[in-house]
Amino acid sequence: MLRRTTLVLALRFSRSLSMNAPAIEVERKFAPSPDLADRVLALGGSSLGAAISFRDTYYDTPDWSLTTRDIWLRRREDRWELKVPSAGAAKSGGETSVFAEHEGEPAVLGALGVLLAGRPGGAPVPPLPGGGLVPFAAFVTTRERWSLPDGTGVDSDTADFGHGVVEIEAMTGSVDDVAVCQDRVVAWGRRLDLAECQSSGGKLETYLRMYCLEQTEALVRAGVLR
Repeated sequence: MLRRTTLVLALRFSRSLSMNAPAIEVERKFAPSPDLADRVLALGGSSLGAAISFRDTYYDTPDWSLTTRDIWLRRREDRWELKVPSAGAAKSGGETSVFAEHEGEPAVLGALGVLLAGRPGGAPVPPLPGGGLVPFAAFVTTRERWSLPDGTGVDSDTADFGHGVVEIEAMTGSVDDVAVCQDRVVAWGRRLDLAECQSSGGKLETYLRMYCLEQTEALVRAGVLR
């Protein structure tokens, strides 16, 4: 989620998906490219329509008990999402991260009730954004989207605080295919002649380093960021 050249594996759990067959997203971030659309189209890709914009607001407890455990709670427009690292997964600042993603307020509340149990005002967590949770980051992203011939997705994001990033992602329904998806994402990055991110990479990490210095220092001490 949060590092240059990061490959992110997000296990997405939603009410419409079986817990026994989660979708797995393999993603890598690259530096922005002004002629990305032309490169995608030249390789047989297609646009997924006009650019879209959405607002993300991220929440944590005042002492950052979620983010210092590499747990990320956000509200994207009106939908709540929570990313929790799987057991044994590398931190977000590492090369590869594996997250279970809970989507929708009921699922998020259930997970938070476990994660915040034992804290003042912890479980059960009241309707979001209650439970002692406060926003620490908020920004609007404008996104252009394309699909490559094999279904691999390409997103070009520009945040309203000036940071841009390109994300290439592949989806699979089996952990056995993760390595293949990783190779595919890396290969498409090369074919598109995209450069690796030379700074912090992701939008949220960049925002944290720009505007949330004390929290960033806590995340570095916790090993979540480098």
